[in-house]
Amino acid sequence: WPGFEIGYTLARHAWGHGYAREGVAAALAHARALHGRERVVSVIRPANTRSIRVATSLGATLEGEIPDFFGSPALVYVYPSPPR
Repeated sequence: WPGFEIGYTLARHAWGHGYAREGVAAALAHARALHGRERVVSVIRPANTRSIRVATSLGATLEGEIPDFFGSPALVYVYPSPPR
């Protein structure tokens, strides 16, 4: 697995309200504070531009691609390490 992953699914009626970004930010803070995780990733399908936008808005950068991730390609976005 490419790393400690943050993933989510929202019902369509919840899209566009900022819930994904808020949830990912909280999960990222939790992963760092309670679990001591420095490397945190999101694995996102290339066509999922909304999730890519959520990840990059929180500072994640594209690390690479997994050519066959459960049957189709996926991108690995890595969130920045916490400040020391």
